[in-house]
Amino acid sequence: MNFNSYIVSDTKTAFSLPVSNQRLTIKKSFKQKAFTLAETLITLSIIGVVAAMTVPTLMTNANNQGYVTGLKKAYSNLTNTMKTISMEMGCGNDFSCVVADGDSTYFGESLASQFKTAYKTVSADSSTGNFITFGKGENEFNVWPNNGYFTTPDGITFGIHMPLNLGQHNWAGIILVDVNGVEKGPNKWGKDAYAFQIASRDQNGIKAGTVLPYGSKMHANYHGDDSYYWGNQANIKTAYWHKSGKVFETGKIDDK
Repeated sequence: MNFNSYIVSDTKTAFSLPVSNQRLTIKKSFKQKAFTLAETLITLSIIGVVAAMTVPTLMTNANNQGYVTGLKKAYSNLTNTMKTISMEMGCGNDFSCVVADGDSTYFGESLASQFKTAYKTVSADSSTGNFITFGKGENEFNVWPNNGYFTTPDGITFGIHMPLNLGQHNWAGIILVDVNGVEKGPNKWGKDAYAFQIASRDQNGIKAGTVLPYGSKMHANYHGDDSYYWGNQANIKTAYWHKSGKVFETGKIDDK
């Protein structure tokens, strides 16, 4: 081995490092990794299957939550409106004072005005098509002559049905609601269509003018009859209006 220089002394010897005319080159090897076409296609297929299984459920859940929100909003707005109408009319403990026997015109106009929209009466001749249907194809309910409906600016349709022989009833009327408007589907009870009763007099601790979701515990208590309660229905799937109380109380829509 050759050295550039060396030093020798009495105590130590020092050597310099060897000198090379060649530069030491260190090569690093990197192994590049990538998905093959087959692996990519398999991954995309799995993602597609998962999406096909979950996206419809997510969309259904989102729509259902919108329906529940619409139900709660309709109830809240109706409750506040009934209080206003009752005070304006001075009805006290007899809410039937705001309606004529079997004719919803005055009440409907008063109610619609509170929602800043126009009340539409129904033609006496249903063949003209000038009537409105809630819950189509499933125990559907038509708003017939002497009654009417209106749609609020936010798209909720309210239909009004007043009973004949009003004095014989302890309810002043039925209000039907389609939370996304009757022109849009699915138009099913317990989905986007619901029913409320209006208490006509003070009864069982519930004040006149109270909005009663049909089939709710409150509704059953007002009538003093547990058969009104959705939880006591033998088959809630066929107790169409009672679904209103179920969704109102549970906040959930049963798609089964």
